[in-house]
Amino acid sequence: MNDQEESLEVASAVMGLKQAKTVSWERVKAANQTDPQVRLLSNYIMHGFPEHKYDLEENIQDYWQYRHDLRYLMAWSSTKVGR
Repeated sequence: MNDQEESLEVASAVMGLKQAKTVSWERVKAANQTDPQVRLLSNYIMHGFPEHKYDLEENIQDYWQYRHDLRYLMAWSSTKVGR
């Protein structure tokens, strides 16, 4: 699996989807506007995660293990998609 495929797999897990091919940046943006959990997670991705998992809100602690991948995904998407 290459880096791009791994990034899409992470995005799929974040969005709770079964197949990575169903992920689009439009869906991620829409979820960020309407889903408080996605909005909170996006804030941590952009501004940094705390040092310890338990310093996160309980509803997003499961994503702490993916924090480095999510940061990479955000950086990768900004170079590919633009803002």
